[in-house]
Amino acid sequence: MVLGLYRLPAEGAGYSVTASVSSSPGRLRPDPPAPVPAPLGERPPRRELPARPGHRWLAGDLHTHTVHSDGELSVAELARYAAAQGLDYLAVTDHNTTSHHAELKDAAARYGIILIPGQEVTTEDGHANAFGDVGWIDFREPPDRWLDATERRGGLLSVNHPIGGHVSWIWPMEQRPPLAEVWHWSWLDPHWTTPLAWWLAWDPTAVPVGGERLAPAGGGRHSRDPDDLGGMRGR
Repeated sequence: MVLGLYRLPAEGAGYSVTASVSSSPGRLRPDPPAPVPAPLGERPPRRELPARPGHRWLAGDLHTHTVHSDGELSVAELARYAAAQGLDYLAVTDHNTTSHHAELKDAAARYGIILIPGQEVTTEDGHANAFGDVGWIDFREPPDRWLDATERRGGLLSVNHPIGGHVSWIWPMEQRPPLAEVWHWSWLDPHWTTPLAWWLAWDPTAVPVGGERLAPAGGGRHSRDPDDLGGMRGR
């Protein structure tokens, strides 16, 4: 059993596990599901930005959480909220779990938004988003194995908030993931250029046009604050 704790103090920590049983042997009675929010009425008008012929911009967020980890909203509530903000897509990336994936298809259809399955692989030495329906990525393995497993299964790996305080990215890697998060909700000054400098240092080939290159990403967070969503605009 994995309790989801990735960081413990040196002196250890106490914990308790509560097991619920029912009056019917062999049959558990889970709590009734939370009410599903009503379908969205009118959506905000689509953002129209200049784009190359045959392309258009989509508004979205590549880093969000739900009650499946440390978020405040259910999958359905988050999907409805994001659609109400005018977002076209949302990556749902709960910490060290994929239990939310089973709810994405219905919520996406109900609220008219693309929901990308994801997982935030979470450790004390750095966090990374595994995008795609790639199964569970084991946070207890070294990051090169996260990257290998994600790519073998058709997904993408992103280094998250690489200068994010006590969870800054300090993992050494032999290969570099194709994405790096250069904007995060916790960086309140939009003129702060350190994340961009980290991005360039992480992959010197990121700027030239053509060929493979590291892509910049942005992420929101867990709450209802309108400023917390819409951290990424992608084509």
